[in-house]
Amino acid sequence: MRERKRELNGKTVRVGLAVAFGLFVLVSLGLLAGVGFNGLSSVARAYEYSTTITTSTTTSTSTSTSTSTSTTTTTTPTSTKPGKGCGDKNHLHERRFECKVVISNVNKKEGNAGLTTFAFPVTLSAAPLSTVTVNWATANGTGLAGFDYLSASGTVTFPAGVTARTVNVSVLGNVVPELNKTFYVNLSNPSANAYLGDTQAVGTIINDD
Repeated sequence: MRERKRELNGKTVRVGLAVAFGLFVLVSLGLLAGVGFNGLSSVARAYEYSTTITTSTTTSTSTSTSTSTSTTTTTTPTSTKPGKGCGDKNHLHERRFECKVVISNVNKKEGNAGLTTFAFPVTLSAAPLSTVTVNWATANGTGLAGFDYLSASGTVTFPAGVTARTVNVSVLGNVVPELNKTFYVNLSNPSANAYLGDTQAVGTIINDD
């Protein structure tokens, strides 16, 4: 009877061990299956997340560069230099650029009759670059207008490039013995591009009787 009971107990133990082992295997398989499923799900989620990030952050950026050009125009005043000569109309009333006007004296015999021309040279210091003018007029000295010479006046004009002109005054001839007589030619009112070096010339009438 004891041997029978001992045999039953041994079988019971073996069955219990088998059942326990089976349960252990089932649990292990279940755990492995669960881990595998979860692992696959995690991998899938990770892949989906990385795909989403890649898709959302992959952008195409186009940069447009605009170049602006600024142009500054500076106006510089020009200074006109006079050419060789004098009387440049671009430098009016500037003494160093003006033409100097000079008139020379004349000494001459009166003659016994008729008229004798006294030609007074009027010259410029250099060739004028533009027209120069100056007024002139006779004036009495010891000689008298109408008795010894003829009163006269006028304007001397120097075209560009011309440096010499003459002022002509007529002297009356006679046969009366007398002293030498004088009269004057006065210059005035030069143009703006000239100035007077001499304002007066003396005409000396030499008595030849």
